[in-house]
Amino acid sequence: MQIRLSVVIPALNEFSRLPPSLERISSFLADNPNWLPAEIIVVDDGSRDGTAEAVRSARLLNEIDLRIATHHKNLGKGAAVRTGFRLSVGEWVLLTDADLSTPIEELPSLANAAEDGGVGIGSRAVQRRLVEVRQPRHRDFMGRTFNLIVRTLGLSNIHDTQCGFKLFPGNLARSLSAVQRLDGFAFDVE
Repeated sequence: MQIRLSVVIPALNEFSRLPPSLERISSFLADNPNWLPAEIIVVDDGSRDGTAEAVRSARLLNEIDLRIATHHKNLGKGAAVRTGFRLSVGEWVLLTDADLSTPIEELPSLANAAEDGGVGIGSRAVQRRLVEVRQPRHRDFMGRTFNLIVRTLGLSNIHDTQCGFKLFPGNLARSLSAVQRLDGFAFDVE
C-alpha cells in the first residue's frame, strides 16, 4: 500500500504541544481522506521532557502510521528534518512545526502551490492572521531580518524561508535529505 502523505515533525521538548497537534492532524486527515493512507514521523531531537512518551500515547486513525525517530542529543532542527525526510515513504512529504503554528487546514492551499511548481512553501507574511502561535518579538524580528537578507541575496520569490510549513514531492524530499548539510535553523535556505 502506497503512503500518500508523510508528515514530518521535528520536535524538541514538545511534551505538552504534540498530543493536541497529532490529534488535530488526525482529525484533518479523517476529513480529507484523499491524503490517506498517511504516516506521521516525529523526530525527537534530544528532548528531556518526555516528548517520545507523549507521542507514543497519541490516538490516531487506523490509516495513519505513527513513527518516532530519536536523536539522543540535540542535533538541531535541520538534522531533525533531514532524518524525517530520509525516513519518509510518502508520495508527498509535509514539514510542519510541532505547535502547528501554521494550521494543518492550510494543506490544500499548499498542495495547490506545490502542484504548480513542485514545492509548496508556506508564508507567515502572506496571511499573518492564520498563524496561530506567534513567535516572541525578538525571534520574529530576527526571522524577518534573516528573510530580508536571504531575499536580497537571491531568493526573492520566497517570502518566508523560515516558515515551518512546506510540502515536497516525496522523491524530492528524500533526495534533499542526501545533500542537506546544515543542522541548525538556517537549513531552510540550503
